[in-house]
Amino acid sequence: MAIEDFDESLKFKPESASTHCWRGAAYYKQVRCDLAVADFTEAIQLKPDSASYYNRRGDAYHRQFLYDLAIEDYNKAIKLDPNNYFCAPCAIIKLALAAPSAAERKRNPQWPYRRRLAGERAEQSGS
Repeated sequence: MAIEDFDESLKFKPESASTHCWRGAAYYKQVRCDLAVADFTEAIQLKPDSASYYNRRGDAYHRQFLYDLAIEDYNKAIKLDPNNYFCAPCAIIKLALAAPSAAERKRNPQWPYRRRLAGERAEQSGS
């Protein structure tokens, strides 16, 4: 029901970034990540300075196993709002949980995700 309500709202105010984001969240909850990504992308286009929109799209990419895209969005969210405690730690935790086992890393040594995210965070903080 919520998605239909957001659809109706967007008919009257299609430039509402928050409504696109909320509808994207509803799609995400239904595991319809392709539609969630589309709505989060629209929200970002309407309000590109919102860290939470990048964080949410990163979550949708993460759920689709698109880790490189998730990392890009998480890093953008951190850059936009480095003090947002939802963006930075959650990104690291989510990607760490998605990391392969030690055996998998031996079979596929090209697993750069955790190191790359941690390295970019260190550069941003000036460490």
